[in-house]
Amino acid sequence: MRDRPFAHAMRMMWIDTGTIIGNSYYPEYADRDILRYSADSLAQKAGRFADHFGALRDHNRDSFMAAKNGNWEGAATGNELAHQDCGNCHYEFWPLSARGFVKETMEGWSQNGTVFSDEPWGEQVFTSPASVRLSMVNMRTAMGQANMAIMNEDLDAFRSATERLHKFADKQFKIWDGIKRQAEAIANLARDNKLDEVGGHYIKLTKYCRDCHADSSDGRGLDPLLWEQQ
Repeated sequence: MRDRPFAHAMRMMWIDTGTIIGNSYYPEYADRDILRYSADSLAQKAGRFADHFGALRDHNRDSFMAAKNGNWEGAATGNELAHQDCGNCHYEFWPLSARGFVKETMEGWSQNGTVFSDEPWGEQVFTSPASVRLSMVNMRTAMGQANMAIMNEDLDAFRSATERLHKFADKQFKIWDGIKRQAEAIANLARDNKLDEVGGHYIKLTKYCRDCHADSSDGRGLDPLLWEQQ
Protein backbone atom coordinates (compact mmCIF):
# COMPACT_ATOMS: atom_id res chain seq x y z
CA MET A 1 0.00 0.00 0.00
CA ARG A 2 2.97 2.32 0.44
CA ASP A 3 3.97 1.91 -3.18
CA ARG A 4 3.80 5.18 -5.15
CA PRO A 5 4.58 4.43 -8.83
CA PHE A 6 4.71 8.08 -9.88
CA ALA A 7 6.89 9.12 -6.95
CA HIS A 8 9.14 6.12 -7.57
CA ALA A 9 9.56 7.13 -11.21
CA MET A 10 10.45 10.68 -10.13
CA ARG A 11 13.03 9.44 -7.62
CA MET A 12 14.63 7.13 -10.15
CA MET A 13 14.86 9.96 -12.68
CA TRP A 14 16.59 12.04 -10.01
CA ILE A 15 19.06 9.16 -9.60
CA ASP A 16 19.51 9.05 -13.38
CA THR A 17 20.35 12.76 -13.53
CA GLY A 18 22.88 12.36 -10.73
CA THR A 19 24.66 9.49 -12.42
CA ILE A 20 24.66 11.41 -15.70
CA ILE A 21 26.54 14.26 -14.01
CA GLY A 22 28.82 11.89 -12.13
CA ASN A 23 29.88 10.14 -15.32
CA SER A 24 30.28 13.07 -17.70
CA TYR A 25 31.32 16.22 -15.83
CA TYR A 26 34.93 15.05 -15.52
CA PRO A 27 35.47 13.01 -18.70
CA GLU A 28 38.82 11.68 -17.49
CA TYR A 29 37.05 9.85 -14.65
CA ALA A 30 33.77 9.03 -16.38
CA ASP A 31 32.28 5.60 -16.95
CA ARG A 32 30.67 5.84 -20.37
CA ASP A 33 28.68 2.64 -19.89
CA ILE A 34 27.02 3.98 -16.73
CA LEU A 35 26.39 7.29 -18.48
CA ARG A 36 24.72 5.55 -21.39
CA TYR A 37 22.65 3.26 -19.16
CA SER A 38 21.48 6.21 -17.06
CA ALA A 39 20.57 8.36 -20.05
CA ASP A 40 18.77 5.48 -21.78
CA SER A 41 16.91 4.72 -18.55
CA LEU A 42 15.83 8.34 -18.19
CA ALA A 43 14.72 8.48 -21.82
CA GLN A 44 12.63 5.33 -21.38
CA LYS A 45 10.89 6.65 -18.27
CA ALA A 46 10.14 10.02 -19.83
CA GLY A 47 8.98 8.26 -22.96
CA ARG A 48 6.32 6.37 -21.01
CA PHE A 49 4.79 9.66 -19.86
CA ALA A 50 5.14 11.19 -23.32
CA ASP A 51 3.36 8.20 -24.86
CA HIS A 52 0.36 8.61 -22.54
CA PHE A 53 -0.04 12.33 -23.10
CA GLY A 54 0.68 12.09 -26.82
CA ALA A 55 -2.03 9.47 -27.25
CA LEU A 56 -4.50 11.57 -25.27
CA ARG A 57 -3.70 14.66 -27.33
CA ASP A 58 -4.00 12.83 -30.66
CA HIS A 59 -7.22 10.97 -29.88
CA ASN A 60 -8.77 14.16 -28.54
CA ARG A 61 -7.77 15.99 -31.74
CA ASP A 62 -9.12 13.18 -33.93
CA SER A 63 -12.37 13.31 -31.98
CA PHE A 64 -12.82 17.03 -32.62
CA MET A 65 -11.93 16.73 -36.30
CA ALA A 66 -14.58 14.03 -36.70
CA ALA A 67 -17.18 16.27 -35.07
CA LYS A 68 -16.11 19.22 -37.21
CA ASN A 69 -16.80 17.08 -40.27
CA GLY A 70 -20.23 16.13 -38.94
CA ASN A 71 -19.18 12.61 -37.94
CA TRP A 72 -20.48 12.50 -34.38
CA GLU A 73 -20.14 8.72 -34.17
CA GLY A 74 -16.43 9.09 -34.96
CA ALA A 75 -16.22 11.89 -32.41
CA ALA A 76 -17.67 9.59 -29.76
CA THR A 77 -15.17 6.86 -30.66
CA GLY A 78 -12.24 9.25 -30.44
CA ASN A 79 -13.49 10.64 -27.14
CA GLU A 80 -13.77 7.14 -25.71
CA LEU A 81 -10.18 6.43 -26.76
CA ALA A 82 -9.12 9.64 -25.01
CA HIS A 83 -10.85 8.41 -21.85
CA GLN A 84 -8.95 5.15 -22.14
CA ASP A 85 -5.66 7.04 -22.52
CA CYS A 86 -6.34 8.75 -19.19
CA GLY A 87 -7.13 5.41 -17.58
CA ASN A 88 -3.99 3.79 -18.97
CA CYS A 89 -1.84 6.45 -17.32
CA HIS A 90 -3.79 6.17 -14.06
CA TYR A 91 -3.30 2.42 -13.88
CA GLU A 92 0.41 2.74 -14.49
CA PHE A 93 1.17 5.62 -12.13
CA TRP A 94 -1.59 5.95 -9.53
CA PRO A 95 -0.99 4.43 -6.08
CA LEU A 96 -3.28 1.60 -5.06
CA SER A 97 -5.11 3.87 -2.61
CA ALA A 98 -6.20 6.09 -5.51
CA ARG A 99 -7.75 3.02 -7.12
CA GLY A 100 -9.78 2.11 -4.02
CA PHE A 101 -7.51 -0.62 -2.67
CA VAL A 102 -7.04 -1.05 1.08
CA LYS A 103 -4.66 -3.52 2.67
CA GLU A 104 -7.55 -5.84 3.52
CA THR A 105 -8.38 -6.12 -0.18
CA MET A 106 -5.15 -7.92 -0.98
CA GLU A 107 -5.13 -9.76 2.34
CA GLY A 108 -8.49 -11.21 1.32
CA TRP A 109 -7.10 -12.31 -2.02
CA SER A 110 -4.14 -13.95 -0.33
CA GLN A 111 -6.04 -15.65 2.49
CA ASN A 112 -8.86 -16.95 0.31
CA GLY A 113 -6.81 -17.75 -2.77
CA THR A 114 -9.33 -15.98 -4.98
CA VAL A 115 -10.37 -12.48 -6.02
CA PHE A 116 -14.06 -13.43 -5.74
CA SER A 117 -14.28 -13.48 -1.96
CA ASP A 118 -16.00 -10.75 0.03
CA GLU A 119 -12.90 -8.64 0.52
CA PRO A 120 -13.40 -4.95 1.40
CA TRP A 121 -12.67 -1.99 -0.83
CA GLY A 122 -12.19 1.61 0.18
CA GLU A 123 -12.82 5.06 -1.23
CA GLN A 124 -10.31 6.57 -3.63
CA VAL A 125 -7.62 8.44 -1.69
CA PHE A 126 -5.48 10.94 -3.59
CA THR A 127 -2.22 12.23 -2.13
CA SER A 128 -0.78 14.33 -4.96
CA PRO A 129 -0.06 18.06 -4.67
CA ALA A 130 -3.10 20.34 -4.76
CA SER A 131 -2.17 21.75 -8.17
CA VAL A 132 -2.01 18.25 -9.66
CA ARG A 133 -5.36 17.27 -8.16
CA LEU A 134 -6.87 20.48 -9.51
CA SER A 135 -5.57 19.77 -13.01
CA MET A 136 -7.07 16.28 -12.83
CA VAL A 137 -10.43 17.71 -11.74
CA ASN A 138 -10.29 20.20 -14.61
CA MET A 139 -9.50 17.38 -17.04
CA ARG A 140 -12.39 15.28 -15.71
CA THR A 141 -14.72 18.27 -16.03
CA ALA A 142 -13.62 18.88 -19.62
CA MET A 143 -14.11 15.20 -20.43
CA GLY A 144 -17.62 15.32 -19.01
CA GLN A 145 -18.42 18.45 -20.99
CA ALA A 146 -17.09 16.80 -24.14
CA ASN A 147 -19.37 13.81 -23.55
CA MET A 148 -22.38 16.07 -23.10
CA ALA A 149 -21.50 18.04 -26.23
CA ILE A 150 -21.34 14.82 -28.24
CA MET A 151 -24.74 13.76 -26.94
CA ASN A 152 -26.16 17.15 -27.96
CA GLU A 153 -24.09 17.38 -31.16
CA ASP A 154 -23.04 20.83 -29.97
CA LEU A 155 -19.90 21.70 -31.93
CA ASP A 156 -19.14 24.96 -30.11
CA ALA A 157 -19.28 23.30 -26.69
CA PHE A 158 -17.26 20.37 -27.99
CA ARG A 159 -14.62 22.73 -29.40
CA SER A 160 -14.32 24.48 -26.03
CA ALA A 161 -13.91 21.21 -24.11
CA THR A 162 -11.46 19.63 -26.52
CA GLU A 163 -9.36 22.80 -26.71
CA ARG A 164 -8.83 22.64 -22.93
CA LEU A 165 -7.94 18.97 -23.15
CA HIS A 166 -5.53 19.64 -26.01
CA LYS A 167 -3.79 22.48 -24.20
CA PHE A 168 -3.12 20.33 -21.14
CA ALA A 169 -2.11 17.15 -22.98
CA ASP A 170 0.09 18.95 -25.51
CA LYS A 171 1.93 20.87 -22.79
CA GLN A 172 2.62 17.67 -20.86
CA PHE A 173 3.65 15.81 -24.00
CA LYS A 174 6.18 18.50 -24.92
CA ILE A 175 7.72 18.43 -21.44
CA TRP A 176 8.16 14.66 -21.35
CA ASP A 177 9.16 14.34 -24.98
CA GLY A 178 11.71 17.12 -24.46
CA ILE A 179 13.24 15.23 -21.53
CA LYS A 180 13.27 12.04 -23.59
CA ARG A 181 14.98 13.66 -26.57
CA GLN A 182 17.69 15.31 -24.47
CA ALA A 183 18.35 12.06 -22.60
CA GLU A 184 18.61 10.19 -25.90
CA ALA A 185 21.11 12.78 -27.12
CA ILE A 186 23.21 12.25 -23.99
CA ALA A 187 23.14 8.48 -24.50
CA ASN A 188 24.37 8.96 -28.06
CA LEU A 189 27.17 11.23 -26.86
CA ALA A 190 28.22 8.49 -24.44
CA ARG A 191 28.37 6.02 -27.33
CA ASP A 192 30.43 8.47 -29.39
CA ASN A 193 32.71 9.42 -26.47
CA LYS A 194 31.80 13.12 -26.75
CA LEU A 195 31.36 13.79 -23.06
CA ASP A 196 32.31 17.44 -23.34
CA GLU A 197 28.97 18.03 -25.12
CA VAL A 198 26.80 16.46 -22.42
CA GLY A 199 26.44 19.60 -20.30
CA GLY A 200 24.41 21.57 -22.82
CA HIS A 201 21.91 18.77 -23.24
CA TYR A 202 21.76 18.16 -19.50
CA ILE A 203 20.92 21.81 -18.82
CA LYS A 204 18.12 21.73 -21.43
CA LEU A 205 16.83 18.46 -19.97
CA THR A 206 16.66 19.73 -16.41
CA LYS A 207 14.96 22.97 -17.46
CA TYR A 208 11.97 20.90 -18.56
CA CYS A 209 11.96 19.23 -15.13
CA ARG A 210 12.23 22.47 -13.15
CA ASP A 211 9.62 24.30 -15.20
CA CYS A 212 7.18 21.45 -14.56
CA HIS A 213 8.07 21.29 -10.86
CA ALA A 214 7.45 25.03 -10.54
CA ASP A 215 3.84 24.42 -11.62
CA SER A 216 3.07 21.15 -9.91
CA SER A 217 5.42 19.84 -7.22
CA ASP A 218 4.56 22.28 -4.35
CA GLY A 219 8.09 21.73 -3.04
CA ARG A 220 7.80 17.96 -2.57
CA GLY A 221 9.88 16.88 -5.53
CA LEU A 222 13.63 16.57 -5.78
CA ASP A 223 14.88 18.96 -8.43
CA PRO A 224 17.54 17.51 -10.73
CA LEU A 225 21.08 18.09 -9.48
CA LEU A 226 22.71 21.21 -10.85
CA TRP A 227 25.42 21.17 -13.46
CA GLU A 228 28.05 23.31 -11.73
CA GLN A 229 28.32 25.78 -14.60
CA GLN A 230 24.55 26.05 -14.99
